[in-house]
Amino acid sequence: MRVWTKCGLLLALLISANLFAAGAEKRDLAAGGHYVLLLPEPYKPEKKHEVILALHGAGDTAENFTRFWTGFAKKRGSILAVPEASSKAGPGYTWNSDDIARIVATLEDVKKNFSVDPGRVLLTGHSAGCAIGFMTLEKEHAHFTCFGGTAHGLSPGTKPAVYEPASKTTAIYYSVGKQDPNHRIYASTVETLKAANVFLKHEEPDIGHTIVPAQIESMLQHFDAACDRGGAEKLTAAKRLLEGKQWGPAEQALQEASGGFGASAQEAAKLLETLKADLGAKLAEAKGQAGPDALEALHAFARDYRGTSFEALAKQEAQKIADDPKTAELARQRKQEGRNAEGQKALADAQALEKSGKLPLALEAYKRVAHEYADTPAKAPAEAAATRMAQDPSVNAAQSLAEAEKLFKRAENYLRNNAPDLAKQLYMQVAEKYPDTEFGKKAKTEAGKL
Repeated sequence: MRVWTKCGLLLALLISANLFAAGAEKRDLAAGGHYVLLLPEPYKPEKKHEVILALHGAGDTAENFTRFWTGFAKKRGSILAVPEASSKAGPGYTWNSDDIARIVATLEDVKKNFSVDPGRVLLTGHSAGCAIGFMTLEKEHAHFTCFGGTAHGLSPGTKPAVYEPASKTTAIYYSVGKQDPNHRIYASTVETLKAANVFLKHEEPDIGHTIVPAQIESMLQHFDAACDRGGAEKLTAAKRLLEGKQWGPAEQALQEASGGFGASAQEAAKLLETLKADLGAKLAEAKGQAGPDALEALHAFARDYRGTSFEALAKQEAQKIADDPKTAELARQRKQEGRNAEGQKALADAQALEKSGKLPLALEAYKRVAHEYADTPAKAPAEAAATRMAQDPSVNAAQSLAEAEKLFKRAENYLRNNAPDLAKQLYMQVAEKYPDTEFGKKAKTEAGKL
């Protein structure tokens, strides 16, 4: 079936600028026919792009309709694909029912060769393009997120059941000017689509059989609203990840949710911007510390924010700092400062023991400081104190008394554990070795009892 309707020369001879010199490409389809492709500037293969698949009116051409859509597509960063109808009509072409396969083949070729977000595909048609667009939805609705039709409509008497399957996958924007001859089928088309429970936005501006930018802007807003249904789910999931402080997955989820133009995408973009600003500030704070401190802070940052885009940056900065000879020297100085502080603390503890009269313990403490902290300033005063105390008779007497006490108590323990022979031997040892101490005298008495 051939679809013929007045195009109203949207053809209105749109400026004949050299479309292909501006970056458009004519691509042939395997089953015949061609379409005009215009990629975003710049095109980023790593990014998922939305697709606008636009169907021209009767008597128009793909090249001419591409010129109309170029500004809108470039502004959004969309991939624009405009197939050409197969039936000759006036200065251009019009559609027939067999061209549905050509429309789907155009989308499949774009998907095969370029990076496409399958959840963001707008099919739009003007005049005869609107008519073939509705026919395409009957059979191939699953390919499209939204359909935007202008200046045509459904045949009166079309049953709502025809579009009920499409209502589950595809939103519809529909607009016909009040001065358009096709406005006569506007009301019945709207009634049919509403009865089919379509996610619908419809308008009837005071224009004739043409299409104006205000209709396109309204159509794109409805397209975004349709896409936002999925975006809202992604945003909710991203917020859960943020609440759970799962920073890497949260950043990725926000990136995905912010890929569109709807309200959820805009909120996700703001959250992503805030997250990146926060992580950027924390990374800058870590980098701003002195060598070893920065190294430790950067390693901690990379652990805490594993999986984010900032993890790799933190590791790179950490490696730079680790490779800097100044860092190693500062680390050595820091380590030595720590050793010096430990030595001074140990020396102070030994001096406190001496001051409290625990002379044998103080002497041992001084010797330990001189040995363990030989690489610190604490060594010299600790050695001097140990030498001084070793030559002090009172210290020697205190040492003898402490040793006699220790051995005496061990002998008492043998006695309590029914080992009198061992106890007697130890008592006699204390009496012989430390006869002038109180424990030596006690030991002599206890040995005599055994």
